Amino acid sequence: MRQLTDDEKTLMRLTGASAPYRAPKGYFDTLPTRVMDKVKARRHRLMAIRWGVAAVLTGCVATAGFVLASRKPQRMTQGDPAHTQYIEDALDYSMIDNTEIAYYLTEAE
Repeated sequence: MRQLTDDEKTLMRLTGASAPYRAPKGYFDTLPTRVMDKVKARRHRLMAIRWGVAAVLTGCVATAGFVLASRKPQRMTQGDPAHTQYIEDALDYSMIDNTEIAYYLTEAE
């Protein structure tokens, strides 16, 4: 027989040898069934949450794909006149003519 701890000895002294609480009749006979029912309910809830998360992620991916597929490519538009003037002034200052610019552009391709 094992030795009682100090806490257990104190409880035995305060309550006597009798147990202060009693389980209802048949409580432990149905306990395994009740525990398994709760475990099954939690499993179903977890599966529902997982399916919900999967549906939301699928919706997000589908929406992103739809938005990206429906985007039209941006066209080149006339730039800001001040920026255009700045570029022209920079080219004039560097003394590059149009043929050299064309050469650099075709060489880059």
